[in-house]
Amino acid sequence: MATDIQTHAVDAKPPKLAQDAIDYFFHHLFLSPKLPGEHDNSSERDDHLINFILDSLKLFLVGAHPDHSAAVKAAICMMENMKLARDSHGCLEEHKSLASFHVKAQNAGVIIRRTDESVIFEVFELSPTNASVHSTRGRLIRQFPATAIVVPSHIFEGKDFRSVLSKTMVKMSRQTDQGLGPKSNEANQLHIEEDFIPFHLASIESWVAKNLDGWLVQHIREESTCIKLGNLIQDYHGASRAWYASRPEGASRMHLVLFELWVAADKAAIYIIPMLKKYEPEVPVQVYQDLLLSFRGDMVRLARAENYLRERQEFARARHLPSVFSKTGDWKSFAIQYFSESREQQCLMNEIERQAKADQKAKRSEFRELKMAYDGHMQVYKEKKCEYREWMEDDLQHTWRDLTIYLIDDVLQCDAPLAYQPRNFHPLNMYQGLTQYLRPNERKRIQLVSEDKSQSATHWRTRSISTISESDVCVSNGFRFKHFDDKKQLCISKFHPSLALSKLCTFKLPPRSNALKCFLARNYSCPEGMTPNEIIAGQSPCPDHMSLVEYKAFVSLPYGHRILWMNILRQLAMPDVDFNKGETAILILQLSLQAGPDDAKEICFKN
Repeated sequence: MATDIQTHAVDAKPPKLAQDAIDYFFHHLFLSPKLPGEHDNSSERDDHLINFILDSLKLFLVGAHPDHSAAVKAAICMMENMKLARDSHGCLEEHKSLASFHVKAQNAGVIIRRTDESVIFEVFELSPTNASVHSTRGRLIRQFPATAIVVPSHIFEGKDFRSVLSKTMVKMSRQTDQGLGPKSNEANQLHIEEDFIPFHLASIESWVAKNLDGWLVQHIREESTCIKLGNLIQDYHGASRAWYASRPEGASRMHLVLFELWVAADKAAIYIIPMLKKYEPEVPVQVYQDLLLSFRGDMVRLARAENYLRERQEFARARHLPSVFSKTGDWKSFAIQYFSESREQQCLMNEIERQAKADQKAKRSEFRELKMAYDGHMQVYKEKKCEYREWMEDDLQHTWRDLTIYLIDDVLQCDAPLAYQPRNFHPLNMYQGLTQYLRPNERKRIQLVSEDKSQSATHWRTRSISTISESDVCVSNGFRFKHFDDKKQLCISKFHPSLALSKLCTFKLPPRSNALKCFLARNYSCPEGMTPNEIIAGQSPCPDHMSLVEYKAFVSLPYGHRILWMNILRQLAMPDVDFNKGETAILILQLSLQAGPDDAKEICFKN
């Protein structure tokens, strides 16, 4: 091996490198003050780095002192083994795992060397910590290795040990430990950084913007379209909610996508069930004026979705029909009207009624037989008892209702101040007389629940034969049903819009200016901002680093959504605010991106 190394060293020439490779070496070998600011690793660049070090060692060997040549040759041998141990992706190959290794996914290096009686494993972390890089003045000095472990030779030579060792190192070079991976602080919680999440979210957002309308035209006739869109809404919201928790612009994009997906699902549901258009969905359209949208195309998309929902609400409100979510038993309710037009539901009702009549007939026959037996055998009259049957109504489909309640409650976080826990819990889907008609594994969020017991669940559900007649055997049930949210375990009441979306889509000011955050958001409850008189009357929030003149100019900028840009132009011409302060930049960014009330989007929509 020494002869080969010496021959390569004599023939070695300075390597020719591309500028990209030189920049990569400079960043990773010298830790320059100005780094790329992004992940720049690749197996190809790592190969260039290994080859560069290997060629440099061979050149160094030519002029090295004889006392140092053995150490240089050992380093060359180690680098060659390291090169051989890597596959095309820069990970370890099991059958070549010897000498020194870069365990990529763990940011670790491993050097394995042999002594007379043992094998020494030296492990160390490759990239330094952020704290040490930022806190060190001058050169960062590090010592390698960090930890050494000695394994006796007889253990290392064992076949099982080396097999497990190589498999473990191969797995660790590919598989990242989530507990040790990079983390980000979102909404005061640490979340594992997963590089693929933003790309997956971006692909969904791009598909919705470009392809949703065309896809809906092709699939609107399918009954499964609404269900598919509902699943996409919940999956996308579940993945994006934490990612966009502290990113107001991203959260705005998320809510725009969810809004458009719900509109598409609503159109698909109405195509299959036209009468659904007569009932108001109760989605608050006014909360969407808080979205921060950077592009005109996004403003147009929001305006179209808002116009659809507003027209939908106006059409439904003109008919004065009861709520889909909180009204039961009214003959105008959606459930009863849908039943009256659904042949499938009517056939199911007829089947239930036929079965109920058959059960009643059997129960009456059983009663007569028991009555005759009672008359003939007085000794057993206390022991013979009989259960009675009840009449029930069929439940209706909940797919659209569950999806809409998800948008109202989970996404927009609307308030329901009158929602309450039922004093008793008797769900329709647990009623014994209808369990045979339920679809297997079907669990809907909005269910029918009665606070009053069924008579078959009372303490006098069984009665003595001697004291009852045939009319006492088949009785009416005592259920009084209400809509129930199975997720929150509450009876549903009317929803009211909240400021949750406004808070999510509002940028944060520096801590010294927290008192000014109330002026940043122009939500649906105050779309024009504070009036000049209110500003003059309330100057107490003025922070110490602002003069009163600057404070009044700062909080006056959001006033009037129609004159917003004139306010900004006036400050640019004759500034009373300090444009060098971060607070001013944040305020102008918030005002310039916010969608605003409906008429603020008219120009974008018409053009």
